Amino acid sequence: MAWSAVHGTFNTLGAPDRFADIASGKVPSVEEAIENARQWARRLGVSAEDGEAFVNGKWYEVGDNFLRDLQTEAVAQIQLLQELVSIFVFWILPVLLSDLAGLLCASFVYHCLCLRSTWKN
Repeated sequence: MAWSAVHGTFNTLGAPDRFADIASGKVPSVEEAIENARQWARRLGVSAEDGEAFVNGKWYEVGDNFLRDLQTEAVAQIQLLQELVSIFVFWILPVLLSDLAGLLCASFVYHCLCLRSTWKN
């Protein structure tokens, strides 16, 4: 991946933050974050008066269905998290544990053989 392309693309989005600042861990204050959100909303042409909101990067109209839409988004995010945890627990973790068990067993056998060879002398 060409990081210069990532830097350039991020910096052309019009965000007030620079990619290098964010990558180095410079986190804006709460006031700066709120002002950044206001600027972003202005660029998108939305305002609080219009009854619009962004939840997890998605646009929603604040109206009769807003809470239902918010719940739908929350359920989708929780399902994704459950799937990721399930993949980790049932696929990745057993492999890691079996590799660890194999390493521990091999290390134990190696040390036993080393001790046995020192006992003979």
